[in-house]
Amino acid sequence: MTGIIVFLSADRLSGTILGEDGVRVRFNSDAVVAHDVMRLEAGKAVIFDLSAHQRSWAVNVSLQHVPNAQPGKSRELPMLRYMGFEQAEGVREYHFQRILPGEVAAHFIVTGEVALFTRHRVALQEGPSLCLVRLNAELDRATGATVPGPVVQCCLGERDMLQYLDTRQEAAKHRGPRHGPQRRAATQA
Repeated sequence: MTGIIVFLSADRLSGTILGEDGVRVRFNSDAVVAHDVMRLEAGKAVIFDLSAHQRSWAVNVSLQHVPNAQPGKSRELPMLRYMGFEQAEGVREYHFQRILPGEVAAHFIVTGEVALFTRHRVALQEGPSLCLVRLNAELDRATGATVPGPVVQCCLGERDMLQYLDTRQEAAKHRGPRHGPQRRAATQA
């Protein structure tokens, strides 16, 4: 789903999104893709999913990417939609689709070796976020160029993983320590 951040707490740890369907959903920083945490602002467009457990909460929140504008051309917001993955022989393929108004959808496949994730202790569930970082960089480089063919492929490498880990660590520094549930000390009467 897509929406606009309509409220963001001063500490950036929680907020509210007005979805494209007019429904308001809440989110907290744990639901935001790591590299976007410090770039959140009220009024920014985001992509998100609804929590399977609580439909009034957003998960997998990420900023909607706006490519570099070219002089004389209007800026269209490309919608990169995660379509799922396939895995065979130690390689995971993450599938995405780009939707632009008035254009045929372009398909993107980002491959990554499972061993690369294991070596850097990155969960496979973080793969879609990591792939979005790579795809957005590729789209920025190709702004104004036509997408070559119906399917575009790229591969995650060591450099992509290290850059992702750096942004994740930076976001964790700004987020502050996590606290578990508060426990009251037993009072004696």
